[in-house]
Amino acid sequence: MSNSRPLHVSSLKRIYQNPKTNLPQLSMAEITDFNELSDFQALRDHVLEVLRYPRPQEDKLESYGWVPAMYDFTARTFKNRETGLPFTREGSWRVGRAEFDALSVFYTDVDNNDPTKPLVSMAEVAANLTEHGLAPNHFLYTSYSHTPEKPKFRVVMEIDRDITRAEMLRMFIWMNWAILGGQGDPSIYDAGDFIFAPPHHTETREFMSGAPLAVDDILVREGVLRQTEPTCWTGYLTQQEPRERPQQRTLSAEEQQQLAARIADMSVRPEVTIQNSVIFNPAWDGLYAAKVEGGSHWQTMRSLMCMVWAKSGGSLTWGEMERLFHEVDATAANYFLATHGADKMTALLTWVMSLPVEAKEPDLTLILDREESGLVIDSVEAECGEGKTHFILQHMAHERRRYVYIVDKIENIEKRRQEFFALAGRNIATRFLIREAHSRSDESLRVPHQLQKIREEVNRLSPKSAVIVFVTQQGAVQMDWSRWTDFEAIIDEVPEVFATFKLKAREHAGVLRQYIQAAGQDGNCYGLELTERGWDAARTTDVDDYNAVHHGLLVMLAKPNTGVWVKASGWDNPADGILEFFAVTSPLNFRPFRRVWMLGDELTKSSTAQIWQSKWNVTFRPVEFDRRKRAVSTASRTSIRYFSDHRDSSLTRFGEGDMPLTAITDFIAGDATGKPVLWTANERHKDKVALSSDDHISPKSHGRNDLTRFTHVAWLAAMKPSKFEIGSLKQVCGMTAQELIDWREFNTLYQFVMRGTLRDFDSVTPAVIYVFSRQQAEYLHRRLGGTIEKIDGIIVDQPARCLHPDGAMTAAERQKARFWRDKMRTAGVKDVQLLPKASKLTEREVILINRTFAASGATNDNSGAQAA
Repeated sequence: MSNSRPLHVSSLKRIYQNPKTNLPQLSMAEITDFNELSDFQALRDHVLEVLRYPRPQEDKLESYGWVPAMYDFTARTFKNRETGLPFTREGSWRVGRAEFDALSVFYTDVDNNDPTKPLVSMAEVAANLTEHGLAPNHFLYTSYSHTPEKPKFRVVMEIDRDITRAEMLRMFIWMNWAILGGQGDPSIYDAGDFIFAPPHHTETREFMSGAPLAVDDILVREGVLRQTEPTCWTGYLTQQEPRERPQQRTLSAEEQQQLAARIADMSVRPEVTIQNSVIFNPAWDGLYAAKVEGGSHWQTMRSLMCMVWAKSGGSLTWGEMERLFHEVDATAANYFLATHGADKMTALLTWVMSLPVEAKEPDLTLILDREESGLVIDSVEAECGEGKTHFILQHMAHERRRYVYIVDKIENIEKRRQEFFALAGRNIATRFLIREAHSRSDESLRVPHQLQKIREEVNRLSPKSAVIVFVTQQGAVQMDWSRWTDFEAIIDEVPEVFATFKLKAREHAGVLRQYIQAAGQDGNCYGLELTERGWDAARTTDVDDYNAVHHGLLVMLAKPNTGVWVKASGWDNPADGILEFFAVTSPLNFRPFRRVWMLGDELTKSSTAQIWQSKWNVTFRPVEFDRRKRAVSTASRTSIRYFSDHRDSSLTRFGEGDMPLTAITDFIAGDATGKPVLWTANERHKDKVALSSDDHISPKSHGRNDLTRFTHVAWLAAMKPSKFEIGSLKQVCGMTAQELIDWREFNTLYQFVMRGTLRDFDSVTPAVIYVFSRQQAEYLHRRLGGTIEKIDGIIVDQPARCLHPDGAMTAAERQKARFWRDKMRTAGVKDVQLLPKASKLTEREVILINRTFAASGATNDNSGAQAA
């Protein structure tokens, strides 16, 4: 029996004439089609029939390809063969960073390349599945190089849930050991890897009357195998190491210089850790402790460090490789250093870093030039309740220096003051001069003038006197701190530093140029500044309806320490369409402080950290501290309940006729059986919530410790970023859509949930969490564990309204529609069929693109929200 969850496939079907071989060849970089298939039978038909090559091939590379995953849109840099100059194209490219880590089926490639083992056939694979009590729906097809003497084929199996790349690799390890006779290819499971579709001449075999393969069952079997047969990973480790060994040839002078530079660089980026799946594949966890390479810690460490080096494209510094080495060694009680010593570690890392690896082709060109700020921020990064604030307040009380303590909201100033007094004790706390500057402390003076008076007061004190000045983020990021070099800055919670704005250029370009002028080129953009007339307009509070359209942009430009940019191509040719502006608050005004701290959960994943690193090369230096330990794990006390499988939370969905918020909160009130429910919702929809207004807090209530009495919490807010913001942020710092959603919505959701009883690390009280969508529930489950339950029958749970009689747009179709709508706007056409290369679109796609384009023209606003 097949399950009915949709299965996603990305196809590669563009064939070009290779100028070197003069043979037709698959373009392995470009995703040409996305398909959302209803079930495994539909996927089988798509792969074996639609993707089967339509004519006899001249070469194995003349073939189609496919991946059971989706890809975000990215920009890719190419070189013009005639001019040698680089150029950039946006589209759907098969690059690892753009792949959504959710594969819809399990696949493997049997190549029979191990001469030490018997050949395995398709029939034997089917028999081995039966022998191990497995009867998954599956199909097999032979590859271009298959012969009866040496079978080569691919196996595709239905699974009961989406899997990550790491899980796919773990499943392969067991499959290769138990089902494939050790003849599988382990090299095809990195992000972005694809497999060739069936050739024109192919043999197939299938079994379609079974059930989906239970992923978690296979992962359990792999875990047992790893313990009983640690060498099962050896072939994979060996294959992943760089092929060319340095002792086989002499390094060139340039390579020797590069090696010396790498070894001399002791810097360490905070994101370089074995906890980062981009650096260290999660499937590698436990391999070192299990001594999977030759039963030796030394050999396994060598293989792992080679794999890390190859995975990074040779881009890591000595300091980063040394950190990774220590983290791996710690998983086996520091066996390597204790047994072999630091000299052996140095020799091993020197050898690994001399291995030549293929340079990674850049897949994204950022639109702003990079600047060197030299700023280092000490990042205190930990989960809510683990003691970040306690640690920094304790540091202040112990060191007794001068601190500017920056909070997100005015109301948190008094809370931090009280926490400091409680932790430091009155005898120590009263030795500090404590002041605060914000809009409510002295309404007669603006915050910079309040801080100026405080500075003058501090100057009259002894240089060794301890001081704490509380200020809000809004005041701190715009302040000139050049006179505060004797202070440390503590940024409690990550500030938002990115904003977007757009205008219809045809209607407003003339007026804008009276107020705004380009201050200079910065990458592919112009930095903007106000004219004298612009400064006057920004200061005015009397704004008519016409000027209100661009007044917000002028106010952004008037903010201190905030840069505003516009793409140069749009500014130079305003008649082409919509002008897109983005503003970034710079970190440069924090440079005068003697030290800068930042506290936050997942702060290095934030848009702030990524922008500051990308544009100003800010270093986020992790600070370790003693974290609080829970009495019991969150997994043993958390229940997560959700209401929608098909629609995510959005302002549109919350306003629809079935009144989802009212229906959901009616259920929550009954389900909580009289217990108070801590809840949040968007301001415009608060009146639809049938819960006590006394228990409402805003979505962003970071840092509150006074709500742990709540055992039931309900997140009823919509915080999705606009498509315009997603696209702009990606071009500024490379942040993907999913990364932004994880930070902007899901991390804020997690912070809200952690205001309740889960924040109390000593509590064992069960917690119940209510969220709208399955996506939200799954995110919380990844972080907290516990149970997930779908509550049926409360709201209408159906896909969004349809623009075509064949059904609603799939995620892939929405992605493709956005891509073509952007082209239509640039070209100034209202029918996608007028664009070059639109002939490859299906009739359904043409209808969907044109209808959503018409709708977006009617609903575009200054916030960047668009239809579909």
